[in-house]
Amino acid sequence: MAEHPQNRHEERRQVADLHRDLDLLNSGWAPDERVLRDAATIHNWYLDVSAEGGREPGILVLRGNVTGHPKLRHATEMRTSKLLAFNSKDRWARTASRFYRLGPSLYDDTGNLAGEPRLGAIHELKDYVAVCQSLRPPRPDQMWAFARHVSGAHSWYKHLPWYPPGVPFYFYVDPAAGMQRAVGADGSMQIFARAKPGFHYSWLPTAQYHEKFGHLAFAQSRGTSVSMVLQNGVRLIPADDVPSFCHPELARIRPIPKVILALGTSYVSAIVQPMSAPLFGFRRGLVASTDTQRPPWPEESGGPQQLEKIRSRLHELSRDPSLRRKPPIEEAGIEQHLSGDMELYSLLKPEKERQQRLMVEACLRVSDFIWSSCFLFSERPG
Repeated sequence: MAEHPQNRHEERRQVADLHRDLDLLNSGWAPDERVLRDAATIHNWYLDVSAEGGREPGILVLRGNVTGHPKLRHATEMRTSKLLAFNSKDRWARTASRFYRLGPSLYDDTGNLAGEPRLGAIHELKDYVAVCQSLRPPRPDQMWAFARHVSGAHSWYKHLPWYPPGVPFYFYVDPAAGMQRAVGADGSMQIFARAKPGFHYSWLPTAQYHEKFGHLAFAQSRGTSVSMVLQNGVRLIPADDVPSFCHPELARIRPIPKVILALGTSYVSAIVQPMSAPLFGFRRGLVASTDTQRPPWPEESGGPQQLEKIRSRLHELSRDPSLRRKPPIEEAGIEQHLSGDMELYSLLKPEKERQQRLMVEACLRVSDFIWSSCFLFSERPG
């Protein structure tokens, strides 16, 4: 059955309004009383993560009882569409469909939730935020430095897909970020500061880590897990294989709340690696598969035209490796200098920088939520 033209018109208008509002919000604008006058209000609201959308860890939504909604009955219990902007202090939210006013939340009063499964998740999020608020928020320069650090924290070209978007990485705050985790011979968990570089090259001394990155941390969804067993039976373990944080009062490792994971998700591919992989890896990852198996090359990184240039250069180098031009060692690193190609490096650089920018935005959303009770997804939904 064909879709009614009026419905298509309404969908186009809704998308246009959303893009306009996101552009305004990204410019620093905030909705005033005139904009929110006719907005529906959500009461007893809380943040949740819906499994819909097909991407890990899911999409962030609001749940609660709505009044003044143009399509729902008064006080209906509902779940919003994807939540894209949120400010609990100024009491508003913008979803994929509309603005909402925020009434009282379940974070303010959980007394009526005794015995309900959602009470645990609400308490976990409140507890995590309270723990992190005792720390200093990361500075923008620390977020950018951390994105560069993550880009080279492991040999991603061995483990991640080449073609974007890649796989989800999770960015968050951990009171024990930069500290060494270990499991004693008796199975007990130990966490202590590193006075010097650790076993893995990404294990920086704790004081240096905090100076560079504050308490930012990340976890990968695919990659290597590095550990080392000492002579006394203590096993040094990584902190980036599972999204978790150290609760200082409980002296325990706890999982990162799902809402924080949804806020701090950024997709990463092997292209973000600062050092090159062998050229056959680029060729296999960027040329071998058919276009129908993957999304278009990101427009911000040059779009389909850029991908064709990358493919063309890979074909040239596969036919005649002597055409390879080494990039500057001070810009690309020793391995890229030795085995890379300046033209290919330049063609891939916009996508690498795009992925690093998205890492920074993930860090910023988490930081804004913890210390300012707000966040904004700057990317327009597809």
